[in-house]
Amino acid sequence: MTVLLGAATAAGIIWTIVQRHRSDRRQQLWNRMQWALEAATSEVEPRAFVGALAIEHLLEADEHSAKSGGPPIKMTTYDVELLNRTFKGLD
Repeated sequence: MTVLLGAATAAGIIWTIVQRHRSDRRQQLWNRMQWALEAATSEVEPRAFVGALAIEHLLEADEHSAKSGGPPIKMTTYDVELLNRTFKGLD
């Protein structure tokens, strides 16, 4: 019984660590997206250019992630659509 309780506790700890890691990665991705979107819509031309490049890079990184089946970035469909629409609207 003690072994089962220990295994369940270990599994719970591992699950918590994995969920925390995923949450941190999503927050980092959102921070990058937010910065890129704010920069891309800036009235300062060099900043807007860099923001547009950052959006393009995020989209390419997501495509690479989809092809390779994993990290570096995993965006939701909503994230990709948001960035695509913004990027197309900048042209």
